[in-house]
Amino acid sequence: MLSNLMTVGGQVIMLFLMMISGYCLGKTKLLPRSALPAFTNVVLYLALPCMLIGAFEMEAESHLIHNFLLVLGTTLLVHILNFLVSHFCIRAHDEGSKRVLVNCTVFSNCGFIGYPLLASLMGDIGLFYGSAYNLVFTALLWTLGLTYLQKEKGPLQLKKLFLNPGILGMALGFSVFLFQIRLPPVLQNTVDYLGSIAVPLPMLIIGCQLAHADLGKLLHDRWNWIAAALRLVVLPLLELAVLHLLGVRGDVLMTTIICAAAPPAALVAMVAENCGRDPVLASSSVSFQTLLSVLTMPVVVSIAQLFA
Repeated sequence: MLSNLMTVGGQVIMLFLMMISGYCLGKTKLLPRSALPAFTNVVLYLALPCMLIGAFEMEAESHLIHNFLLVLGTTLLVHILNFLVSHFCIRAHDEGSKRVLVNCTVFSNCGFIGYPLLASLMGDIGLFYGSAYNLVFTALLWTLGLTYLQKEKGPLQLKKLFLNPGILGMALGFSVFLFQIRLPPVLQNTVDYLGSIAVPLPMLIIGCQLAHADLGKLLHDRWNWIAAALRLVVLPLLELAVLHLLGVRGDVLMTTIICAAAPPAALVAMVAENCGRDPVLASSSVSFQTLLSVLTMPVVVSIAQLFA
């Protein structure tokens, strides 16, 4: 347990130091808040797809496809449990706050936080299985999550679902895997170099967001603490127990729990703003829980390693 904790803790501390670098850049205004949308686009539309393409360059073996499909199933189960537990446990001051906090509890940052940690601990195989988690996450966020946040129910935004960079990146990567495409060396090196920034750049962005967040207000809100406890500790450990009882082991279990133990997705704040909810509460909760996850993720992931 101690060795597992030190291994995972070392990787999380490395990501945390990158986050602190972004925080310092944000506080000194060397990285202005106005630049964050542009940097986010670089990560979403360029770096992450390139990282996935590199990770999917492996032999198309039957057990990999089987495990990929299994992660799809475990991820769906995780989100169902997340929604049911958080919907009945969170009783915020008003309906709007409740729905924002529930979404923060249901949807984890499996991209910006999950992918770097999967890459550090499991290599390309972690990214391969992690893309299955991201596929279900994206589909549910733009259907269940959007519908849950909307004040007036409107049509599903299928364009945003299918043109989402996470879905497009996964589709490109899976095509490389399925058709056994091998890129020329020059193009492969270009993809590798661009994919390598998909780990540090998101950490800098999150750190800069922390520099501008009003964390003090959240410290006095008990419902925010309850949402944080559910998202970071209670639900990941509950899902670990359920998946273990169902016989899930190995890389599938580790991938699912690493992604499930991540803090809330930053995309929740964007969806909340789109639905006329409270984007400040959403972004502040994301920042607050991201900071807490530096302490919780090593513990939860280390416990998961004992049962994998």
